[in-house]
Amino acid sequence: MTSVPVADLANEQRGKSIESCAFERLVQTIPLMIAMTSQRDILTVARRSSSNHYGGEAYLLGCKILTCIGFLGRVAYDEDERVLAERAHSCLVALGPQEERTLERGRLIGLAILGDWVGLLSGLRSGDRRMLAAAMNAIRIWHDGAPYTPAWATDLEAVGTWIINHLASDDESLAPDVRSTLSEIKDWIEQQIGRNIAPPDAA
Repeated sequence: MTSVPVADLANEQRGKSIESCAFERLVQTIPLMIAMTSQRDILTVARRSSSNHYGGEAYLLGCKILTCIGFLGRVAYDEDERVLAERAHSCLVALGPQEERTLERGRLIGLAILGDWVGLLSGLRSGDRRMLAAAMNAIRIWHDGAPYTPAWATDLEAVGTWIINHLASDDESLAPDVRSTLSEIKDWIEQQIGRNIAPPDAA
């Protein structure tokens, strides 16, 4: 495997270098990516992506950086590099909510990859197809064996119960596509456990 020189992360091709580090699972670059989170001139570099599935989108480079921190943190955990995994998770938590929507999406997806999925599913935005897809992945793929899953949600039924409670709330931000995504996740969970999850107020 061809490694990516760490120095590349500081040049004009840093966006591609960041993706290469994730693709090659270079967990040793986690500290450098964490250092980037304190450099607003890097985080706020404007980018544009185009996808046949998701369409075009303007985003900030920090979105990729924060997601890659979470991804590499998960790789580090799976490779028994627990200190690096903890640094990745602590960084994303310490940053706190971001005002810019793609930065916040990147942070929440990074946390979800590490198993810390509640923020992502709570903060889904209508029309953000990338975010809605990530919510599906958070439970279908990343939840299993994740290091930072909430202690109360290690089994799928608990996740399904959380979703039912969330859907039953009076939160007006739950647009139809958000509700549809959450309902689809709940239905998938019920298929996996082989039974319907009773609403909290069911007898």
